[in-house]
Amino acid sequence: MALELKVLITPTNQSGFIFKETTGIYSAGNTTAWGAPNLEIGDITDATLAIYRPDTSTRLPSSTYVSIGSGEGFYNLFPNNSSSYQFDINGEMAGFGVGSKAIDGVYEFVYSVTDDISVVSTSVYVLQYATVQCCLAKMAVKAINSSGDCGCGKKSSTFERGMLMIEAAKYALICNNITAAAKAISHAIEICGGCHDC
Repeated sequence: MALELKVLITPTNQSGFIFKETTGIYSAGNTTAWGAPNLEIGDITDATLAIYRPDTSTRLPSSTYVSIGSGEGFYNLFPNNSSSYQFDINGEMAGFGVGSKAIDGVYEFVYSVTDDISVVSTSVYVLQYATVQCCLAKMAVKAINSSGDCGCGKKSSTFERGMLMIEAAKYALICNNITAAAKAISHAIEICGGCHDC
């Protein structure tokens, strides 16, 4: 079997991501991992992570991407055959500017390694929803703290609809339906009116 890269990329509630490689070491139970007869980590001369950011209108991955490599210290840690190493990706590294957060939507991450002869890559989709979740949490707190007849029921109902859309987006992505995931997260963002203050 040939080498097949495996990664785990999780969104953080700080509007960033955590990258881990989970390819592992070659064994009878993991025949697509690092080590003979597959590529050895020592054979790799470069490793990069391309991040395709969401389009702000569709929330689907766009053709706009940034590449993280040796300049950001990525190639110092990866490739790696231990899943205990992680690389933290903030909004600035994802191409949103100094001090910025990664926007909500569906991202495509492409992890590639090269040994000067060939390139091995893997691609994964990840949903970021930290900003809209923050907005919905603020909405819930307002509903709880409201006194008198000020529309608490409406706020609670709106919060529930927004959280339902986040959950729908997560499940759509698990089912590899990135279009449905993007539509669901877009609807949650609309419920919050853009969520610019989280």
